[in-house]
Amino acid sequence: MLKRNNDGFRLLPWALLGLAWVCQGCSGHSAEQPKAPPEHRPTTTLEQSIQSEDFGTTTSDLAAYRFYLGDDFPRCLAELDGNDHWIDGGSGDSIAVEEYLSPPPQSSDNYPTSIQEILQRPLAGRARVTAITVTGRELANTSRLRLFHGRYFEDIPLPELLSPPFGKARLITDAHGVLTYTPWLDKALRKYLELLEPAGTLLIGNVSMCRTVIADQQGRLRSLPAWLETIPGLSVTRPRQDRKREPGPDSCITVRLSTGDLPEIPELTLLQSTSGPAPSRLFIVGGSPESKLDIRIRTDYWRYLRQFPEPYRKSMQDDGR
Repeated sequence: MLKRNNDGFRLLPWALLGLAWVCQGCSGHSAEQPKAPPEHRPTTTLEQSIQSEDFGTTTSDLAAYRFYLGDDFPRCLAELDGNDHWIDGGSGDSIAVEEYLSPPPQSSDNYPTSIQEILQRPLAGRARVTAITVTGRELANTSRLRLFHGRYFEDIPLPELLSPPFGKARLITDAHGVLTYTPWLDKALRKYLELLEPAGTLLIGNVSMCRTVIADQQGRLRSLPAWLETIPGLSVTRPRQDRKREPGPDSCITVRLSTGDLPEIPELTLLQSTSGPAPSRLFIVGGSPESKLDIRIRTDYWRYLRQFPEPYRKSMQDDGR
């Protein structure tokens, strides 16, 4: 994962607090506020925007993926056979992928039952896997494993990702990967959907759900799952909202294509982002808003934060969110 220094974005202090815990849509409107200082807008190339981000290389195994991606993960993985393709976007050290493509272990008692059953299958009955990581460890490519190392997902040409014998994917996972960090959320999401089989499934982890907020041109704020639900052609299973605890296995987002056609993904512009692992991000649909709307979005966003319990606001201050 990557490092981003503080030159990439300059953020208002209250903006650092809010995005980490906004887990549902908001449509509040506030009175016009005094003009805020101009924001330093994100740069326009992926490398400049992300190069200093701290991705903190992950060592998540299949059991951790079960936590971050919920019950749909082992269920979808169990449905794959030797002719299918699984893409793991942001695989870190590719521990989960390596486990999946390893011979059946003598004992898998440390895994949930649903994962144990998958690991006991013959290797020939498991899917081909594409793993994408920027700074994770390198693994040798095989007939069933293809690793894209040191390259951003957005920069990998679509034909290269679709090249035989891999082709389109029946399962795409993003536990704590591309969608958690990219400043081009619309571009990455569109590319995922182009790689997905018509009956395939995209699983997005709870970190992206909680720390990504999208504003429309009227200033209404929506969490990532709420925004995805507004896109015609997508079938979205939203997590149960529970502000009393950390996001868990029921907090992932399950996305499927509801028609035979690829949906139109609205253009998004990144307004601001925190630095460090799992950044909180605020996007707006379309181009940058007028200054008054920009101020209102940020003010409404701060007011929305106030409905969360005090211990959670304090924890966001303590851990720098």
